Amino acid sequence: MTTKRKSVKWWNEALGVQSKSEAEGRIRAIVASNPDGQALNPIDQHTIVTVLKHHYQYAAKVGCGVKHIEVRTNFDEFMPTRGFWIVRTDGTAIDISWPIAMMPDGKPSPQNHVANAARFEIKSQIDAEHRSGLCVQCPLCDLPMERGVNLNVDHELPFKQLLADFLHLKGVGYSDVTIEDLGLNGRFQDRQLAVDWQNYHRANAVLRLTHKRCNLSRKAA
Repeated sequence: MTTKRKSVKWWNEALGVQSKSEAEGRIRAIVASNPDGQALNPIDQHTIVTVLKHHYQYAAKVGCGVKHIEVRTNFDEFMPTRGFWIVRTDGTAIDISWPIAMMPDGKPSPQNHVANAARFEIKSQIDAEHRSGLCVQCPLCDLPMERGVNLNVDHELPFKQLLADFLHLKGVGYSDVTIEDLGLNGRFQDRQLAVDWQNYHRANAVLRLTHKRCNLSRKAA
């Protein structure tokens, strides 16, 4: 039986906002207004800690205690993103995702959790396509493309369908896949499952370079 995830309404009272979009806007404003590597001011830190406490891994990421929260730039999948890092009292630091903290139960659904790890597992294949894939005309809009300028790697058969077909072939459900946290990313704890997925993806995925905007529009459809 599927367990229903909790609805998320805590930000109304905790942040004094009326909607999730307003809460997200406040968080993004804090990210945008703080330079990398600088401790948040006490007001901003209080706001962000209020949010991050809802992250399902908050206690584990805090570890020995919070010295301060800061913004850093993470470089991943060809597009840098800025987010929050916990700097602990012992000087170590770890990233923590505020969008995940905003999700029901403060964690991604099993499907999204597995999909994110599955993408990490085949990142080298995506990187190779991004470097050397055919770059002439976008297959989604038929307009010319220029290498290195706002391009994404797209799966002709949608990635989530490819992953679902693989798990079905293995007789494994999303909730059966344990994800190992690596900080910025997660990976399959079962390394044989990871190798099988990498080989399946290599044999079955049809990758193509597209305009970033076209790829994102396709995913949103």
